[in-house]
Amino acid sequence: GILFGLAFLMKQSAAAFVLAAALYLFLSSGDELAASDGAAAGRGRPAPWPERLRAVALFLGGAVAPFVLVCLWLLLAGTLGTFLFWAFVYGSTYSASLSASFGNLGGRFVAVAPSSSVTLTLVVIGVVALLRDRLRARKSFVLLLAAASCVGFAAGLHFRPQYCLLLIAPLAIMAAVGVDAPGRLIPPQPSGLRMAVPVVLV
Repeated sequence: GILFGLAFLMKQSAAAFVLAAALYLFLSSGDELAASDGAAAGRGRPAPWPERLRAVALFLGGAVAPFVLVCLWLLLAGTLGTFLFWAFVYGSTYSASLSASFGNLGGRFVAVAPSSSVTLTLVVIGVVALLRDRLRARKSFVLLLAAASCVGFAAGLHFRPQYCLLLIAPLAIMAAVGVDAPGRLIPPQPSGLRMAVPVVLV
């Protein structure tokens, strides 16, 4: 939570990742919460609501702590108003209009798509595989990470090239799922052929 809070101090669009992480903890199973606490996992045991709420409260407490401490420090220094203006008020006026945002997004996609066509194709396959495969572990984590990255990428509706950095992690994961998905369509025997399909695609 503290690390997420530091990310928010560095770039306010990281608030999307804080919310996604809190939602992930709230939706997590008992196995995932037990693993995060270093305890033995209860296979298949759904986490009780108090345990989930406790995990979310601890995480949000850690995420808010850096911002609160910085605000108290700046308040004592007499510069809290200036900080809030540059961090929030000015940022909100920098946003592009909704009509211009479509042109910005289209221009960014046209600039990136030709050199990333193979990766984007694998990402599409990976998204379909994630949505269709109910047994794939950590599906909620990948989808929430992708959603948070898209929200952060869209902050301000300018879609600058450097904002694409937020998309790298979820795109890489979903592309890897896209590479693995064709291998899952082949029956377990012969195993060598099933393992060879992702290698050939790479």
